[in-house]
Amino acid sequence: MTTEKGEKTIWLKLVEYHVGHPYLMLTLIVLGTIFFVYQIFSLKIHTDFFDLYPPRHPYIQLYKQYRNMFGTANVMTLVLEVKKGNIYNAETIKKLERLTKDVLEIKGVNPIQVISLTHPKLKNINVGTWGIEISPLIHPKLPETDEELRRFKEKIYTNEGIRGVYITPNDKATMIQAGLWEEGVDLKNLYAKMTELKKREEDANHTIYITGYPMLYAWIAHYTPQLYNVFFVTGVVLMVLLWWYFRSFMGVFIPMISAVVSAIWGLGFASMLKINIDPLVLVVPLLLSARALSHSVQSMERYHEEYAKTGDKKRAIIIAYGYLYKPGILGTICDGLGVLTIAVATIPLMRNLAIYGSFWILSIYVSSIVLHPVLVSLLPPPRAKHIDKEKLARIDLDTAREEIRKITARPGDKIYLKIGHILIALTEGNRKWIVLAVAIIILFGGGYVTRTHLKVGDTSAGKAILYSDHPYNVAGDKVNRDFIGASQLIVIAEGQKKGAMKDGDSLTLLEDLGVYSQRLPNAGGTVTVTGIVKTIYRMFHEGNPKWAVLPEDPRHLGQIFFQIEGSMAAGEMDRFISVPDYSNATVTIYFREYNNKVITDSLAMLKNYIKDHPLEKMKFRLAGGILGILASVNEEVEWSYWMNMLLIFTLTFVFCWWAYRTWLGALVLFIPLLICQVLSDILMLILGIDMNINSLPVCSVGVGVGVDYGIYILSRLAEEYKFSNGDYMRARYLAITSTGKATIFTASTLLFSVIFFVFASFKFQAEMAVLLAFLLVANMVGALAVLPALVSILGPDRILPKYRI
Repeated sequence: MTTEKGEKTIWLKLVEYHVGHPYLMLTLIVLGTIFFVYQIFSLKIHTDFFDLYPPRHPYIQLYKQYRNMFGTANVMTLVLEVKKGNIYNAETIKKLERLTKDVLEIKGVNPIQVISLTHPKLKNINVGTWGIEISPLIHPKLPETDEELRRFKEKIYTNEGIRGVYITPNDKATMIQAGLWEEGVDLKNLYAKMTELKKREEDANHTIYITGYPMLYAWIAHYTPQLYNVFFVTGVVLMVLLWWYFRSFMGVFIPMISAVVSAIWGLGFASMLKINIDPLVLVVPLLLSARALSHSVQSMERYHEEYAKTGDKKRAIIIAYGYLYKPGILGTICDGLGVLTIAVATIPLMRNLAIYGSFWILSIYVSSIVLHPVLVSLLPPPRAKHIDKEKLARIDLDTAREEIRKITARPGDKIYLKIGHILIALTEGNRKWIVLAVAIIILFGGGYVTRTHLKVGDTSAGKAILYSDHPYNVAGDKVNRDFIGASQLIVIAEGQKKGAMKDGDSLTLLEDLGVYSQRLPNAGGTVTVTGIVKTIYRMFHEGNPKWAVLPEDPRHLGQIFFQIEGSMAAGEMDRFISVPDYSNATVTIYFREYNNKVITDSLAMLKNYIKDHPLEKMKFRLAGGILGILASVNEEVEWSYWMNMLLIFTLTFVFCWWAYRTWLGALVLFIPLLICQVLSDILMLILGIDMNINSLPVCSVGVGVGVDYGIYILSRLAEEYKFSNGDYMRARYLAITSTGKATIFTASTLLFSVIFFVFASFKFQAEMAVLLAFLLVANMVGALAVLPALVSILGPDRILPKYRI
């Protein structure tokens, strides 16, 4: 606990100060905790859609520019299907009308974007007594008689862009589409309302399916209370395991109070900055508090060990916490900066998590490193016996250690020591070279596989979060299979002047792009204003199908748009063309299925088409719709994931180099972390977990698990190597059977805690639980087997003496 010159280290002085002023320290921490408790009352746990969008991405900027004109990308789809017969019956039409009106009343709905067969926005274009008429499909009342239903069916069949889009080709199902504003939707209200409508309108002959991005997050909001139950069960299990391990009130109270205090500070800080916590990343706070638990277990283990040796509570506190101060701070800084690197992504959700997550981890300095020795100093000493001072003076070091082991023995020690002995055996003799060979294979072979095959956003959003047989995904599959598709990608056509879209050449360019877009992978169809123009022009020629073309005469175009403008209510043409200036228009492409490759390939094809067809009167801009948003998110996630990993490992290496005074010391910490990350990526490939906006933070925070384990083990190795007079075999054994034992307990405890997320209704949470469980075990093996093997190969004398407590 002193330098080579006999001086006290700064860490020892800090512990002495904390213990010497316990009430001052306690008062300051309590006041800070009260302050953050007050902040927590305004904490919001919900999804803010704009937090999911990278604001500087050109697709998002395009979306925000035209959102008020062409509508929100957050479109919900409701399908009404009949089991027997077809939809052309009075009962089904009445249900459809009721559902359409009820959807219009949902909070946050953009009324301009609600559309169905019974909504006035869908038009019937025909030749009437007074010429060409454009009127709602159902006008002026719902069809009830057989003749009225027959005419209604005839209208649907004779108007382009209805069958396949709003009604299935077999006439057994129809849909309602509704756009919901990101800032206006109430997800809990949406879930309750749609559940109510589904329950009310479904019967023996009618089934309702509901899908779309807003409904996905409505389901997430509905399931969020489940996660609170998981947290409660996890807390109970942690307390039981701590009691089983320490068998004392102190052993349960101090680690749990440290975890709770850091959680209060972290959540309070987030609330103070008005940061919302998204339900899908709630597993991250559990990991952040686990950092406090990890340090607490190491501290308590070392304190009991020192007390058994000295029998002096204050001296045991100062020695134990003095030795752990430096590795504790180093681990906290590495973890905190590692989480902060998530902020390289421009997505607000990830930046917010980086801000409050890094503060949360840094608060562990207060909740564990400072608070721990203060609380221990105010509580009674352990009930376990200690070695008599006279006896300690007579026996050798090995006998003393054996006596200490007997005094501090606990029920689970045999299990933990057995695991420790197995890991020690992996690094003995020539086995360490086998460990090195396996490490090299994983790093280079596994690294190549993951770098080339790890996919970003490969599955649809629904199937990445919920199970395939979930009602949401069943509904999505229904829309994709029976209609032209549930997901939209929108290309904006910008005219160079007012009225540009009334020009025949501009309409031809729109038509050509629409036709080309049907070649895109999984594209179900396209919709543009040219469909309406061609239908009206056909009516100029008594409905003859051969005249369903774009007119060449500008006068005919003028008459068509005059007809459209006079027959459409405000907002009814917004999804096709900007009214009244006619400067801009859309090409909406519907996709039956999508993944990151489909989106990427489609955008690449569109970019090539636009590049190969330079325009003078207008330009095409990519990309709007939900797929444009997902494309921007995927691009940001893919870039930020690799950048994030680079920064995390670089910072860890630099700080450990500084702490251990040699780059070799940093290297032996760095390699096990890198191996575990590669193994984590391989597991994601095997389980089909895609890298997305929600899984990236979990993977980044998971790196901190290995940082803590490795730092504590390497620090204890350096300490024991010094007291063993350069006997590395002995130092390794003592480190792994002491600090390593606590590491095994911590890993197994956290393993049991995160595994409860497997039982959540979220597929995503269950997958993250499996991934984190694997990371806990892998990092434990890395710290207790790979790290000691590397130290042995590179030379203990070149690494361990450099470290100074």
